[in-house]
Formats: sequence, structure tokens, C-alpha cells
Amino acid sequence: MKIDAKNRISKVIGIYFLSLGVFSILYSALVRKNPDQILWLCYIALVLFGFGILAKNKNLTVSQLSIQFFPLIVWNTDFFYEMITNKPLWGMTSYFFTPYHPLIAKFITLQHIYTIPLSLFAIYLIRTKERFNYKKIFLISFIQMLAVFILGKLFTDPEKNMNCVFHACIPLISPIPYELLWFAVVFVIIVLSTIIFTSLPFLRKK
Repeated sequence: MKIDAKNRISKVIGIYFLSLGVFSILYSALVRKNPDQILWLCYIALVLFGFGILAKNKNLTVSQLSIQFFPLIVWNTDFFYEMITNKPLWGMTSYFFTPYHPLIAKFITLQHIYTIPLSLFAIYLIRTKERFNYKKIFLISFIQMLAVFILGKLFTDPEKNMNCVFHACIPLISPIPYELLWFAVVFVIIVLSTIIFTSLPFLRKK
């Protein structure tokens, strides 16, 4: 694929992610009257994916992959299980299958399925000679997650359990306080995901 074609395609993907992220936030806050939903990690990640792809910033984009990868695996497992069996697994995605979930909201929700593969394709298109900077990736990821946790605790409804900051989203028993467990899981997820994605040959420098 020629460089010009790669640039055009990557820009389209970047604009799409950015537009979908902004639209999702505005739709939730203004139409559905749920302003606290601007703190959903998936919405924040869409916006940052968009900026990262358009700016050809691999570190910003990979930081979002590192945050999103394992949670999206869990989300998709729950989603496809219920879609195939008509029975909830963990109940995380049961809202999607209710008649009360608007069509526009369903369209927004479906981004959980294709965000990772589409963003990987975009990184492949924009890959540059710049090496991955682990310090930057970890710094962006951990600051973002710390902010999401603190703001989520302060400004979101515990019953919604946004980003699982109040209790585990899947059955889980732990001898340590949940807050410590949340950060421990986040740390492991980010480190493992970063190692995985920065090791992929097709994402490394040209």
C-alpha cells in the first residue's frame, strides 16, 4: 500500500474515532442526561485514539490499547455469550439486549467490538521510525487511570459502577481491600498489554 493511501486511511480512522468519542460523550451528557458518563474509559479512549492516530503518536495510541485490551476481552466475552445463548454470563452487557436501550446507544456500544483491531490497523499504517517510549506509555496510562478512579469515586453513582471503581464487574473474591485490588489489576493489565503490543513486529518502526 502506498504511503499516501496509508495516510488517508489512517486519517479517516482517526477522525472516525475522535468524532465517535465526542459524539458519545455529548449524546450521553445532553440527550440521555447522564453527564457522569463522560468518565467511561471507552469514551475517553476513543477521543485519545483519535488524537493519537491523527498526530501519528504511537505512544499515546498504545497507551489506550494497554488500558483497553483486557477489559474489552472481558466485555466481548460477556457480550457474545449472551448474544449466542440468550443468557447472561456476568451481566455486564445485558443492557444492550433490553428493548429500552436506544438504537443510537447500541451503535455507540458496538465500538467495543472493533476498537482494538481497527486501532491496531491504524498504528500499522502510521508506524514511524520513532521507538516506543515505555516511560511515556506508562505515564499516560497510569495518570489516566488514577484520574478515572478518583473522579469516578467522587462524581459517579455507585449503582452504575462505572469502570468497576466501586466493586468488581465479574465474580471475584479477594483478601485485600477492593481499592488496592483495582490498582493492582490495572497495573498488571497495563504492563502486560504494553509488552504485548510493543513486541508485535508489524507495529514496530519501519
